[in-house]
Amino acid sequence: MAYRKIVHISDLHFSEKENEKSVLQKDKYVNDFIDSLKGIDSLDTLIISGDIVNKGGSQGAYRLVDSFLQKIRDELGIKNILCVPGNHDVNRNLLLGISGDETVDTERLWEQYDVKLKYYWEFDERNDFGSYQKSGLVSYKVLHNPNMVLLGIDSTDRIGTSDHCGFINIENLAQAFNDVLGEEGGNYKDYIKIAVLHHRPIIYESASQRVTENNGSDIGQYGTCDSENWEKTKKILLAYDVHYVLTGHVHGTQSGQIRSFDVPNDEINYSTVGSIGVDFSREIKERLVLSGDKELVDRFEELVCYESLNGNHNSYNIWTFYESGLVQEEQYKYIVDEGKRHWCRWKTKTFEDKENEHIDKEVFATGVQTASSIIEEVEDYEEKILTCIREHELFKTGHYHWKSTPRLSWIDTSYFFQHKEMMFTIARGINGIFEKEEALKNASGIIGLGIKGAILLSYVRFLFPNKKCSYLPENPKEYNDYEKALFEGSENINPVVMLTDVVHSGSVVKSVANMFYEKKKMYFKVIVVAIIDATPNGIIAKEKRKYEVDLFSLARLKVIDCHGGGENCDIYIKKLANVIEYKED
Repeated sequence: MAYRKIVHISDLHFSEKENEKSVLQKDKYVNDFIDSLKGIDSLDTLIISGDIVNKGGSQGAYRLVDSFLQKIRDELGIKNILCVPGNHDVNRNLLLGISGDETVDTERLWEQYDVKLKYYWEFDERNDFGSYQKSGLVSYKVLHNPNMVLLGIDSTDRIGTSDHCGFINIENLAQAFNDVLGEEGGNYKDYIKIAVLHHRPIIYESASQRVTENNGSDIGQYGTCDSENWEKTKKILLAYDVHYVLTGHVHGTQSGQIRSFDVPNDEINYSTVGSIGVDFSREIKERLVLSGDKELVDRFEELVCYESLNGNHNSYNIWTFYESGLVQEEQYKYIVDEGKRHWCRWKTKTFEDKENEHIDKEVFATGVQTASSIIEEVEDYEEKILTCIREHELFKTGHYHWKSTPRLSWIDTSYFFQHKEMMFTIARGINGIFEKEEALKNASGIIGLGIKGAILLSYVRFLFPNKKCSYLPENPKEYNDYEKALFEGSENINPVVMLTDVVHSGSVVKSVANMFYEKKKMYFKVIVVAIIDATPNGIIAKEKRKYEVDLFSLARLKVIDCHGGGENCDIYIKKLANVIEYKED
């Protein structure tokens, strides 16, 4: 099966000025970037979503970018490059230079496309980006095996001597789409279509992401397009079967469906990638230079991490498109790990074309990865849960790596219960456990343990119409007559399933099990289904002649028995929290 990998970068910010130079102008950084892409099969396309140069740039700055792109072509064999202009590519000085011309409307300087993007157009012509027209659709490329059309859209339409949020010339775009794609996209009916523009269209749904990216939630704020203009643009995209939009601008990575005010499903998959050129460590370095400690400055320069892990700034994405309609997006970050600088894959997201019911089972990716194995990767619940813990800093205790005694760790699972997407993922995982384990199928009752267990039960309750379901507070002292009645009578509730979020020692489960025994005076079995198993050995101690407990979970974390052994410590290996190490030097 044919497939293609596309690398998406943005916000290069090349400059000839010493104090504005992009990190891409540093050999080590560029070599690390290129080395991280070597050996990736079927990587033949590069997308750059704007801000090629810094503050309007110069002809010399664009020439520096020429060299950077040539290095990528030579060393990676990249054949296709598509680029769009960003707000930094608009040269305000050139516009101010014509403001005295009586034939020019000074109030509408932003319409002077030939002038404001003069250096960009020259750069475009030298690099064969598939130029089309000066506004609306500025470039496009048609690729084959698999068949795709890349559509470069200009979102700098209203940017002149002052900045403006993203705005697209609707009339030009509609006419260009009709000319290039044909009526209703008939020229490329079954082709995958990807739109590329600089400005991110709208604020994404996740509140935590909005805080992380330093963006507000109001339409029209930094990082967004004009909302009315975007709604019109979106109608054009959907009319021509465009379901992928790649953007930059905000120097932060985000992916997925955006919040829609009118329609629950936006029908477009959006991806915004972080700046690959801005040195976010510059301010720290400047302070060190002022301190006069040259040795410290040199060491900082050697080990500096051009990355903000909280803001996801310095990153690139690799998209994999298959003929089957299965699409995978991988996000890479540049980090320093134990003094070593490198790019690492941070997270993966997979989209499946819902209209394509059949996905071939043949091998079509590197190694022996098949379509079915990628689908399984999407449903890797442990990986999703650990990624969520890491990205949203849910591991709250910190970790002292030299301690020889185990310490209980607190994972703030409340985040899972506040976000429906995560809860639906967990619910699917719990359902999968029930489908696979025979003992669970035979259970006669299911209890949600505590508030979080009750919420879990509410998400899966409809799947078990013939099972008795109820809720118990975690503290037996809070039981009222209704809860106490669960332990009485002669009904057979053996075995019973308990749903909970995290199991550390199983003390609550054992206390409930003891109460069952005291009331029933019979040996029975308890099956615990948890989001996270954090027990020392993956088991809960049993009491012979009273009860036994089996434990199933979506994720397994060894969080209380580290004993200073890094090779066996999940917190250390999976980078789930700040790990404080003690070293003699």
